[in-house]
Amino acid sequence: MSLGSVLQTALTGMSAASAMVEVASNNVANWRTEGFQASRVNLATQPPATVSLGDAPNGTSGGSNPLQFGTGVEVVGTQPDASKADLGQNLIDLTLASTHFRASANVFGTASGLLDELVFLGRRDG
Repeated sequence: MSLGSVLQTALTGMSAASAMVEVASNNVANWRTEGFQASRVNLATQPPATVSLGDAPNGTSGGSNPLQFGTGVEVVGTQPDASKADLGQNLIDLTLASTHFRASANVFGTASGLLDELVFLGRRDG
């Protein structure tokens, strides 16, 4: 797993959270509009990346599981919600999406700090 793959995974989370904010904001803005039908975001997990396939059991070993890591989430669309827009639920959705976005953004901050430390170590040892 590389730093680039970690950042790409975080980026997918930020993209999904942005879509969730957009849809929930639209629901909140229009919740009293006559005939308005709320929407929700549909997300799907991206297939994991496989580092090693693992081994089958044999006479001396019980085998090993594959080594995989997640690659993020993707927005696969929006879906109309047959129920009337629920203001309270949409405000909760906005709060959760904001939290998800900040958590993913923190990955970038951590990566930046790690890279700064690596540069500093290179200067100190040189």
